[in-house]
Amino acid sequence: MKPFQFSLQRVLEMREEALKAAEQKLELSRAVHEQLKSLLMKERDCYFEEREMMNAEIRSGKFENTKIYERSLASRKSKMMQLLEAAKVAEEDVRFAEHLYSQEKRNVKSVENIKDKQLKKYKEDSDKQERKALDEISLTRYWRREHMEK
Repeated sequence: MKPFQFSLQRVLEMREEALKAAEQKLELSRAVHEQLKSLLMKERDCYFEEREMMNAEIRSGKFENTKIYERSLASRKSKMMQLLEAAKVAEEDVRFAEHLYSQEKRNVKSVENIKDKQLKKYKEDSDKQERKALDEISLTRYWRREHMEK
């Protein structure tokens, strides 16, 4: 009997390639999201540090650098808002990539299930043919023994 050959092997390979691509997109999306969150946290820390320096200067009675601090803080706040918006978009990208990955995983699993069913049927047919061949051999031996003795 010829060896097992899955009729949808090319489809399975294409699905597995799509799954790998979806996994890479998910990893990239997560990396971008983490990078943006990290930048946002750094910018926030710098904002608080500068604000504290401005407050310390005001408490000490110095007002000559206050306008510089205020402009810098406004700039940092604006940058934080942009980073926050970018992080939200990146988070949506991560959700979409996770959804895509789960769909591709289901697609691969469904084709693998078909392969398992075909393999099971192939094994059953193979076992059936083997039993049939053994039965024929046994019958032939029996027939020869019966007719050779007479």
